[in-house]
Amino acid sequence: MKLRWKIATGIAAAGIAGVIVFFWRDGKAQQELAETRRDLRAHGFKIDLSEFNFGTSMEWRNRAASLVAVSIRVPAAPLMVPAGSNTAVVLWRRDRLKVEEGQQSLPGLEEAIQENQAALDAACDAAIAGPIRFNLDASAGAAMLLPHLAPLKTLAQTLAARVVMDLHSNQPDAAWTNLLAATRLVTAWNPEPAEISILVRFGYAETVFDATWQALQASGWTDKWLVFMRCSAKKGNCI
Repeated sequence: MKLRWKIATGIAAAGIAGVIVFFWRDGKAQQELAETRRDLRAHGFKIDLSEFNFGTSMEWRNRAASLVAVSIRVPAAPLMVPAGSNTAVVLWRRDRLKVEEGQQSLPGLEEAIQENQAALDAACDAAIAGPIRFNLDASAGAAMLLPHLAPLKTLAQTLAARVVMDLHSNQPDAAWTNLLAATRLVTAWNPEPAEISILVRFGYAETVFDATWQALQASGWTDKWLVFMRCSAKKGNCI
């Protein structure tokens, strides 16, 4: 009985010691973290999102407003439809596009895009005109609102769809303009330091890559266009 008591007492003591060590180490780590934050601030570093100023000039705000003004509801057409183990369908050569909600004809997509032609043209001009950054209020820190992400996704998908539409109707100049504008949503956008914004930007890059692949299946491109497409594939600045 005494042996069992000694063993139980030893286990309890070890447990208490472990808890003490755990909280001591945790407290020491918290203290070190606080000291590091103070040192960083003392050297001029910003360590919280709420400390950043994401304000932009009126010129940049006007450009950004054009990019998020497009209101269009077109089912997102996948631009890379597998046709084999190492091949894909050249969509603009077909009369119908496969979309998420079944089959929709090219004229149906064209009509939906045509209704927003002026807003889309303005968005293209804004994307090509200069750097892209959005005026944001970071005072809420990690809860900062990012209302531009969804409209930008819609714009990227719609511009990619316009590339396919333009190639289908044999309008290479218009296709190039839309592809350039779509590419700028990736290369010219300086995203805010928020994880979701970076992830969304990667999604735009995939959309633009697929649209570029579709464009490369057409013939008759000039050297200027081909240089742009090569630059686009490398995610460089094509302006």
